[in-house]
Amino acid sequence: MKKAKKFLALLLSATLVLSLAACGGGDETPADTNDGDAAQSTSGVNAYGYDLTGAEPLEIVMTSALNNTHCCYAGFYEPFMDRVTELSDGLITWETYLSGELVDGGKEYDALRDGVADVAMPLTPIYDTSRFPAGDVPQLPIKISTAEICSNAYVDLLNSDEIIADGKTFNELYFEDNGVHFIAHNNPPGNAISTTTKDITTMTDWSGLIIRTSSRPQQFLADELGITPLNVTAYDLYDTLSRGTADGGFQQIPDWASYGLDELYKYAIEGLSFGHFTAGMGWSKDFWDSMPEVYQQIITDAAAELLPAGCEYWDAKTEEVKATVEGNGGKFVQYTDLPQDLQDKVNSACVQTWIDYVEMLEESGVPGAKICKLWRDCMVDNGAEMIDGVDEALETLLAEYAG
Repeated sequence: MKKAKKFLALLLSATLVLSLAACGGGDETPADTNDGDAAQSTSGVNAYGYDLTGAEPLEIVMTSALNNTHCCYAGFYEPFMDRVTELSDGLITWETYLSGELVDGGKEYDALRDGVADVAMPLTPIYDTSRFPAGDVPQLPIKISTAEICSNAYVDLLNSDEIIADGKTFNELYFEDNGVHFIAHNNPPGNAISTTTKDITTMTDWSGLIIRTSSRPQQFLADELGITPLNVTAYDLYDTLSRGTADGGFQQIPDWASYGLDELYKYAIEGLSFGHFTAGMGWSKDFWDSMPEVYQQIITDAAAELLPAGCEYWDAKTEEVKATVEGNGGKFVQYTDLPQDLQDKVNSACVQTWIDYVEMLEESGVPGAKICKLWRDCMVDNGAEMIDGVDEALETLLAEYAG
């Protein structure tokens, strides 16, 4: 039944693509990165140390809401897929669909469950907290962090053996039990707060701002700062800003170019992470479990190997985007250069955001104190620095909720 559903979905998608092409529509078509017919089953240990004895050719259907210029795709997913094909001696190939061509952004989980796609690159738990109730925990603000710190911390979060509830780890509770095998990709540096028209240099400048948020922690933070939050996905943000529906947003700077936002943003406060937008590869667990163990190892190894370069890609893109925006008259301001009263307001709002988030999760039956403390530990262990007051607040919350 699963194969039949996938075949039908792909057949309908292919028919639609051909129809669009005939009408002159559609910029992209599915790209098969290798000729599956040319690969044959093999035997023995290959040049990369993988025993492919008896392994058969495998084509993997990948869906992505990203375009091919996005930092996650260009900096990680594209080289990752090429590397997996290389490490498998061409036995693993890909049928790739970009820009929501096969599955609309935000609907990847259903596509995995229904067998329409084998893997989503990425799956975004931040946008689906009904299924992944603590999926936006990395959106909590951090004093000092980087793309590398966040990416390594997210790997540690997924690999942690700490028991969160019901004898299960974070990964087991919120991914494996939902039928997803999850692998982190190159997660970006922290979000800046950015505006299209207005500099934020005094306390009164917050007043009246409508700022795009993408998660519950950012909504809490906006409320604490006296900003009106507007929850919008990155895929819809350009239209939201260009129409003037919002004045700005919380978003990582290197991502601006992927969505055309470098044309719109004129001012940004950086130097404090207003949360990290984390995501990763979401594999159908049924599909993952059906793969030969050697294929699972190749995929896992390739992801770990390419993560550092993917983080460097984010850093390089940050400098590139900043240069473009500054060349167009835009301005970037360090958080520590703001007036002290404004820094104090932001600091206290960030601490309260952690408290509000923990309490919200706990009230909904999710062990928020333990999860937030685990995320804090993963970040600090990888070099992050916490906002003053957060550690003390977490200890109080743990005593209250975790016993």
